[in-house]
Amino acid sequence: MVRHGRLRGSRPRDLWQCRRRNGARARYGTIDTAIEKSFQFSESRRLQFRTEIINTFNSPIFNGGERNVTSTRFGEITSAQGSRRIQFGLRYEF
Repeated sequence: MVRHGRLRGSRPRDLWQCRRRNGARARYGTIDTAIEKSFQFSESRRLQFRTEIINTFNSPIFNGGERNVTSTRFGEITSAQGSRRIQFGLRYEF
């Protein structure tokens, strides 16, 4: 049997405060994709083509908003990071 007053963090309210104190934040992430195709010309020669897509679905990661309470732009988000990037690679092995 657990009594709410005896264990710290046993009530939902206490658990929420614990998360806030420990810096719990919203989760965000991106998905990266790589596609590769190899062409064999002979036993010792091969050509490899590779495409890498960073942030495949172009999900923005918003930077923090304006924090100055007296500003007319208070709370406004003015920038983001995490744009999609595509790079290609060609490799010849002999």
